[in-house]
Amino acid sequence: MIKKKRIELTERDQKFLSFLHNHKVLNTRFICQLFFNNCHRKNATKRINKLRRYGYIRSHLYTNNKGVEDRAYFLDRKGIDLVRQSSEENWIRREFESGKINHDLALVLIGEKLRSCEQVTEYQTENVLRSFKPYQENPRYLGFSRMRSDAMMAINHSGVEFLVAVEYEAHVKNDQRWEEKLRSYHSDFSINAVFYICETERIKNKLEQIELKFWQKSGLKLYTILSKDIISSKDIIQFKNPDGKISKLNLPQMMGGTPYGSREYGEMP
Repeated sequence: MIKKKRIELTERDQKFLSFLHNHKVLNTRFICQLFFNNCHRKNATKRINKLRRYGYIRSHLYTNNKGVEDRAYFLDRKGIDLVRQSSEENWIRREFESGKINHDLALVLIGEKLRSCEQVTEYQTENVLRSFKPYQENPRYLGFSRMRSDAMMAINHSGVEFLVAVEYEAHVKNDQRWEEKLRSYHSDFSINAVFYICETERIKNKLEQIELKFWQKSGLKLYTILSKDIISSKDIIQFKNPDGKISKLNLPQMMGGTPYGSREYGEMP
């Protein structure tokens, strides 16, 4: 019986596996854009397949938002072991597979765009906030973990820090669910604002109506933007609250963000 040769993990492999844990899922296009930008796609696919064969990642087919079949990747046994070795004593939640693939893939693209903005000093995903003990024990993050926010980010505006919840909404929900969610955000004074990225105008308008109905007099926390406007932005991302107040985030002149070269941001998966 021929034994498999031991694979030698590179720094890029380790960063990729850590990133995959933090976001729970990636597709081939995102992996190539984020970690193999300077490589031919064929070489990138070869490395991805090798990591899969050696048990670091696994994959299965899914249908993307355009109705096209694609392949999603998740951590496998050895990839999980790698995360465990680096943070065993602080690791309290072990969630390795996305239950909402298209939703979580959209958040990868949104998150990378927001993370690159000049005013954003910190960006943490939901899986990071709920997986590691230091985030569960630090009052700075407790509200976001309790709310199960899709992400949190810290924004510096003129030397003042604001802690902001990030939510991505792709589908219409009943008014009561959104009202309960917004009410919980308003009752948590550690969270300064909630930025909702909405897939449609209908979702955006409904959230704004609920916010105005209940909290116009006491102070608005909700800011919204359409997902297409984030993806298409080249210089400024503008979140707007129902009263017309705007929070501007400046994108860098040259889009970058990985140690392996600059990249262009494409469309939603």
